[in-house]
Amino acid sequence: MLREWIRGISYQALGEAPVPLEALPLLYEALFRLAEEKGLQVQSLDPGEAAPTGGVRAWRVRLLLEGPYAGVLGYLEGLPGLGKPLWVEAYTLEPVGERGERLALDLVLRVLAP
Repeated sequence: MLREWIRGISYQALGEAPVPLEALPLLYEALFRLAEEKGLQVQSLDPGEAAPTGGVRAWRVRLLLEGPYAGVLGYLEGLPGLGKPLWVEAYTLEPVGERGERLALDLVLRVLAP
């Protein structure tokens, strides 16, 4: 079910206007704010260059987040609400700690570039 939902984000992104380089800081701020709202800690944000992806150009952004399961799910559900042309390229979920009450989310996003 999570895979189908993530695939839906990808198709939605291609129908939106691209994000220019100068607008990326605002997107990064929105990604941080969403994480904070969902009770997640941003461990790192690694922006990348624009590169061709599946016939379009896209900026690459890698995020490492940590927090409760509900927060991780809420974060993924909140991504389309940012109103930006982004899609999930890859993700990894791993339990954190002995009891696995928290998750580490390694998320690679692509943002449509001009």
